[in-house]
Amino acid sequence: MKNFKKSKLLMLSFTAFCALSLVNCEETTENAIPQEEQALEIEIPSKLITTAKAINDYNNFYDTRIKNTNETSKKEIRNIWFSTEELNTYFQKLETISSSMNITITKIAFIFGANEAGERTIFIAPMTLDENKVHRAFSLDNDEITFLHDNLMDKHMELKNPESFTSLNQSLILSSTGYLSSLEAIEQYNNYYDHKLIALKEVIEYDTRICYYEKGVFENYINYLDLKSEANTTKINGVNVVFSVYDNTLEYGIYANHQTIFFAPTTDMDSDNLSSKRSISSFDSEYSLDFNNDSFETKNFNSAEKEEEDSVIMNTIQMSPPPPKTTGTII
Repeated sequence: MKNFKKSKLLMLSFTAFCALSLVNCEETTENAIPQEEQALEIEIPSKLITTAKAINDYNNFYDTRIKNTNETSKKEIRNIWFSTEELNTYFQKLETISSSMNITITKIAFIFGANEAGERTIFIAPMTLDENKVHRAFSLDNDEITFLHDNLMDKHMELKNPESFTSLNQSLILSSTGYLSSLEAIEQYNNYYDHKLIALKEVIEYDTRICYYEKGVFENYINYLDLKSEANTTKINGVNVVFSVYDNTLEYGIYANHQTIFFAPTTDMDSDNLSSKRSISSFDSEYSLDFNNDSFETKNFNSAEKEEEDSVIMNTIQMSPPPPKTTGTII
């Protein structure tokens, strides 16, 4: 797995030009520089991966989780789409709630679920520390924290008085179809075990149920896409959250053969049909990634170093299970 060190991409850097020219760069009313010509900094995320790795992990998902597990593999969902506008609004909401209610948000979780028909879902929720100093995903109900999972080694999360957790008024749980109540999210979380994990017991005993980033990492990625979009003629309008699986090799340690996700941005050139949106792997790439395919021919994605530098696909995510030190908790 390759991580990229954080670096700065400086574009239209008027300040740097002035420094090199030994010119006084103080702006005055008469010669103020238009905002779009001022220095624009883009911080390149450290968790970008190449197209070749993304496609390898995507193919692993089909080969290990779908191909031989049921008769409806052609109907299995491979990716779930979120708009960048909706994501930006969501993260602003989390900041407001965190400040107004004095709740420390520690991580952002992507939680695997399934609907009643057994179709894969995914939803986003903030995480905070519980009384045992364990990070858990949560929402709010009646001004109180509602945790969405307990020990991730357990089959189900149970709620006492579930009728008290049906309101959307304070929901912090974002799905591709809008906000979910705490009860809806927990039902999807439980359904995932019943419809997906039980069928995989012979493949892997404890597969992933939650992927998560430290707070700020995913938000910075969305900001990066927005800035890259402004600097190019291609408008980014959303991201596909794509299901994938790491190779079953020593390189991945406890994460070997575990399900993960990666993020691939979509463009305004895509179809209005959200279920068939295509993603790009970089702004300079000729490839358009259609995740309606069962798999991709890997020979088409043996990318050169240039594509590695320009990649806009992100992964390198933390996951649970597998549990740290076999405790079943996120620490």
